[in-house]
Amino acid sequence: MLVHFLKDPRTIGTVAPSSPFLAKAMAAQLTPFPTIVEIGAGTGAITRHLQKYPNATLLIFEFHSHLLAQLKQKINHPNALFFHGPVHLHRNTLMQFSHSPMAIVSCLPFKSLPSPIASQTEQLYLDLLAANPSSFVRQFSYTTLRKYAPPTRHLPWIQKSTIYANVPPATLWETHTPLNNPTPPATLYTDNT
Repeated sequence: MLVHFLKDPRTIGTVAPSSPFLAKAMAAQLTPFPTIVEIGAGTGAITRHLQKYPNATLLIFEFHSHLLAQLKQKINHPNALFFHGPVHLHRNTLMQFSHSPMAIVSCLPFKSLPSPIASQTEQLYLDLLAANPSSFVRQFSYTTLRKYAPPTRHLPWIQKSTIYANVPPATLWETHTPLNNPTPPATLYTDNT
């Protein structure tokens, strides 16, 4: 991971994979969702925990082709589909799955992503959440001092928990409904940890 980070620090957000504690938290309580999307799968630390949902369709997105090739070798999920490149380029594929509730687990380093990619990804999140109000996005950040938000801030992020056992500590955030939609969704996920 360190070598990849040094080569491309704007698209790889860390020098080490997520800890088992963070990975478990990111993959928690997703049973009701028929589609689980992982964006920025990296080395598969979180993907391995997502395999515990064999009835879900697991859509795995990774920007770096060498990491995606490794994931394809490691992940043994009956309904896993793998995609290479920036997730916003796969909008049509994702929209085909948006008819049913979707859990989006994002590991993207929004604070270091190039601005155009961050903005297009956030627009994709907005479109997916608007297509099905029971869907949600779960994201983590390594800062606990200020609220996580993509650059344009059109999504209301709620802090769920902080994983202090991760190095560095990671804060989990979730969003369900775009700010311009006053109707709260029927929440399928609840966790007070």
